[in-house]
Amino acid sequence: MSLASFIIRGRNEADNLQTLFPMLAVQTERDYELIYIDNESDDDSIMIAKKHGAQVISIAKDDFSYPKALNIGVQAARGTHIVILSAHSFPLWNGWLSSGLRYFNDTNIAGVYGPTCAYKNSPLIEKIDKFPGFFEWTCRKIFSPKIVRKIPSRSLMGVLGFTNAIIPKSLWDIHHFDETYGNGGEDGEWVRHFAARGYYFIKDPAFAVRHAHHIKTPVMLSTQYRHWSSMTSPKEFTRTDLSFRKDYDRYK
Repeated sequence: MSLASFIIRGRNEADNLQTLFPMLAVQTERDYELIYIDNESDDDSIMIAKKHGAQVISIAKDDFSYPKALNIGVQAARGTHIVILSAHSFPLWNGWLSSGLRYFNDTNIAGVYGPTCAYKNSPLIEKIDKFPGFFEWTCRKIFSPKIVRKIPSRSLMGVLGFTNAIIPKSLWDIHHFDETYGNGGEDGEWVRHFAARGYYFIKDPAFAVRHAHHIKTPVMLSTQYRHWSSMTSPKEFTRTDLSFRKDYDRYK
């Protein structure tokens, strides 16, 4: 059984997968499998995923939702731990995976996550917005990993965001991702479920990734935060909710 199973969701992410898979190939922890959940891409995403040894599972465009894609992927996974990673989330160093897996000797831990940083070519406003994550990563040798026990009711994806997170598969077996949160927010619901049962979460600056959507204006940033706020309640998946992002075309 693999130690870790990557679940990577994507649609028309060929360019990002070309960057991501080589980053995973040089991780110091090599005991993992790759599962790519493709949402009816019409670029080379599937070919690239297979080239890098990933198991590809396809979901029809009209059947997609964020939690449904994850549940399908985890169901197929053989690993003891599930690494949830966006197709456009890029680890910042080759010890990234091992830094996230090291905590799970403690059976009270339900998940590990890390801060997100902007891309090097992100617009200025996005770099400013994500500066706290970049600061945490830069000063990772100073900051101790944060233990999160109390979960705010409106966390804006602040705890265990599924851009980059690890959970034990044994806990997913107990509580699957809630598919009523089709438009996102399944991560927050899952966190609240296990936090209420005494589990806690680790935020480690060493588990940081670059993850952004090329938000370039205050209006776009404000819309992004309103979109995140809406994820605290169940809602069906709607592609047009992402139309404010510069990279929206890949999701159409």
